[in-house]
Amino acid sequence: MNSKEFFCEALDTYVQFPSRQSAIELHQACGAVWNDSETMSINARPDVEAVVRNSIEFEQWETGGRTYSGAARRIRPVIKQEHDLA
Repeated sequence: MNSKEFFCEALDTYVQFPSRQSAIELHQACGAVWNDSETMSINARPDVEAVVRNSIEFEQWETGGRTYSGAARRIRPVIKQEHDLA
């Protein structure tokens, strides 16, 4: 499994089963794609929106090209705060 697959799987798992453990895995997966400028699949759009929950941040991610890096940089602070991750 490559880093993009790991990220998408962790994102999907977190959206379906939000828990501290799935947040930790997603937090790690965000690090794996932190600098990846490839565009994510349009199918990932609802999952990113569900986690980010900030319409301005989400719109910036979309207009910025829906990159893995952009998603990770918006998702990581949210789950870090929600689950008190270091």
